[in-house]
Amino acid sequence: MAQITKRLARARLTLIIAALFAAGTVCAAEPPAAGIAAEGRSDWAAAAQIYRQALQAQADDVALWRRLSDVEAKQGHAAAAAEALDHAAALRSNDAELQAAAAHAQSAANRPREALAAIQRALALQPDNVDFLIDQASLANWNHDYVLGEQSLQRVKQLAPQREDVLAPLARNAAWHGDLDAAIVFMRRYLQKYPQDREATLDLARFNAWQGNYPGAAEILAGYREQFGDDDAERAFRARVYAWSGWRHHALDLNAPLLTAEPENYDRNYTAAIAERLSFVPRAALPYVAVVQRLKPNDKETDDLVRSTGQRVSSYVDVPLWYSWDSQHVAIRHLSAGLDWLLSDTTTLLLDAGTNRYSVSGTSPFYTIEGGNHVDESRLRGGVRYALNADYAVEGWVGASHFGQGAGSTGIGSIAVLGRASDEFHWSADLERDRVGVSPLAASEGLSRNGGVVNVRWMPDLRWTLDAYARHDNYSDSNQRDEVAFALRRATVRNGWLSLDLGVAGQAFSFDHDLHDGYYAPSDYRRVALTGGAYFHVSDNVGLGVQAALGVQKDEHLSSWKRANDISADLSVGIFQNWKLHLGAGYTQRRQETGGYGAHIVSLTLQRNL
Repeated sequence: MAQITKRLARARLTLIIAALFAAGTVCAAEPPAAGIAAEGRSDWAAAAQIYRQALQAQADDVALWRRLSDVEAKQGHAAAAAEALDHAAALRSNDAELQAAAAHAQSAANRPREALAAIQRALALQPDNVDFLIDQASLANWNHDYVLGEQSLQRVKQLAPQREDVLAPLARNAAWHGDLDAAIVFMRRYLQKYPQDREATLDLARFNAWQGNYPGAAEILAGYREQFGDDDAERAFRARVYAWSGWRHHALDLNAPLLTAEPENYDRNYTAAIAERLSFVPRAALPYVAVVQRLKPNDKETDDLVRSTGQRVSSYVDVPLWYSWDSQHVAIRHLSAGLDWLLSDTTTLLLDAGTNRYSVSGTSPFYTIEGGNHVDESRLRGGVRYALNADYAVEGWVGASHFGQGAGSTGIGSIAVLGRASDEFHWSADLERDRVGVSPLAASEGLSRNGGVVNVRWMPDLRWTLDAYARHDNYSDSNQRDEVAFALRRATVRNGWLSLDLGVAGQAFSFDHDLHDGYYAPSDYRRVALTGGAYFHVSDNVGLGVQAALGVQKDEHLSSWKRANDISADLSVGIFQNWKLHLGAGYTQRRQETGGYGAHIVSLTLQRNL
């Protein structure tokens, strides 16, 4: 938000200084002819030197101080311009417009306290000047004096209720307060009256993005380009929106030339850091994070970037525990511990050890071959994930699974290739060998499977996402399974507390045979559903996700479609902290791998960043 204040200050400063010259409010000697000549040929440095030399003999020449401020500003020397205009304002302490000009100069120089003091001097001379009050509101908010900011705008509404141009500062004031809903409403109303305001249009995009409404921000920026054409400010913020949205390639393509032109620019480095951490080599973000920290070491945005990037580049251990039970009286208890250890920028060591208990109770066909009610499994795996480059990685696992109660041991493992060919298209291909961990009966038979799966994700824009996969498995009992599924969703609502996606999903799978080996093996299973996914932003470190589906299902044994509804919730605590806790619960009416028509699950995962 400080950038908005400074940007507007620079634009208004040029206009105010020009107006002060044109008004001729102060009688003064003619400026040095050599300085005027230097200005005429745009040699601002020479003009500044000439004016400084002249001021050594004419230190009380207000007009000359103004000229010096003007040529310093044209060189981009914001601090020097502010100091020169401060001298002029001190010489004419009863000139309200000059005090206001000094406020804008101090704002452009990134001196919020001095800027606020200057605009308050102007208001002491003209307490009912609406423009001064609007400036005071912006500067008060920049200085975190939100009470003064609100009081200033309330006074503006009393003095000029008919002025619709006050809606823009009202919007910015609301954004300062964190009330982005109000900020968006005010700015939309303002733009209905003043649609040609480029800065207000960009601010509207910013307010939407700050709410997490990246699709909405992108749509506003598209309208901006149609109306005004693209420019550096629009390209820079579009790059930021793409980075926040996970569109790494688009973000870097837009940001790279801007960063080359301004390698010490805080925002350009910030965007580069967000984009680079999305790759398979997330530590590529760290040099940009270091620049951001050096430029603004105590800024909240800097702290947010450091914390969030730390989550991407840290090794971690996690301990997942879950328990499920279904209508066939089959229950599964899972406990494991895993380690992701970053050995280098491109290589991660993967370790995983765990146990499963497959149990059954009551009347059920899933007791073990010997009639037992449970089988215990112990598993141990090790693997490596290696980044081939920023867009492609390979991941491989090898390990062993041992089933107790005489069911024996077998090797397990997988090899996968992961690709992000573009922002719009991601894919992975995986070959794996694993157990058929479905029920005590299947476990007691020592069943395993060899299979392959291809996953694709297509995102034509920031609103739509299509996920699909196809897989084939060969079972050790000579059975085969084929499956395809898809899920299409649209980002429907994005605001400060709720993200809501709505969509449709479908699934179909089949087995060659039903061998009654402890798992559900239909020859023709189909499911379709309307889906909804909501994420409630409780705080930066706490969030609640809720997934629901209204669906129907059918297989060769059903004469009509049967309900297949789902609901689940996951509470995340410590999202940007070293310790994280995830609590989950869910219920589904889908046919389970045992053939049951309903199942429950509860879960707990504890994670620690290293």
